[in-house]
Amino acid sequence: MEQFEQQSSIRYKQFRELHVTRLIDYNKQASTPIPRCVLIVDEAQKLFEGRDYQQKADVTRILSSIARQGAAAGIHIILSTQSFQNVALESDAKEQFHLRIGLRHATSMGCRALMGRDNDAMLELEPYTAIYNSHQGETQRNKVVALADLPNFHTRLNTLKAKYPQTTQQKTPSTQQRSTQATKNNFASGDVSAEW
Repeated sequence: MEQFEQQSSIRYKQFRELHVTRLIDYNKQASTPIPRCVLIVDEAQKLFEGRDYQQKADVTRILSSIARQGAAAGIHIILSTQSFQNVALESDAKEQFHLRIGLRHATSMGCRALMGRDNDAMLELEPYTAIYNSHQGETQRNKVVALADLPNFHTRLNTLKAKYPQTTQQKTPSTQQRSTQATKNNFASGDVSAEW
């Protein structure tokens, strides 16, 4: 995350050289355009768990800084989490996350931590649906969307496998049988480090 924060500073220095403030304007003038980059943080709440208060403060500061200043520099953040309740972002930084997508949630507190503004719509979602909100969680902007036909996942997967057959070499049956037996033996003895 620190590298993304540093990249933001570097980009703003480059912008000043061309007297611009946004990536889109820089790329119109620069001989070598700068690409956009995305910081993806899965299970974001884990960054805020534990007793290391300095780490939590650093994570909050860095994520908040990137959220506030990153978009204009072409640096974007995707946070994925089971529960947004423990994600400690400063309120003005959280407001920079315009797009919010939420699956069914069990508590009002959890819904509001993600969506804000008394938005409890995620409590009433049906299976395979989500709330899509591109207006910082404003309740009147909720859209219920169906997730891509998940009940037919295996049918779709088999169709893709038939359309794009595997091109790597398969193991011979005897090698595969030996590998499977070795894996079973390793697992039975408590050694789960072997490749599956």
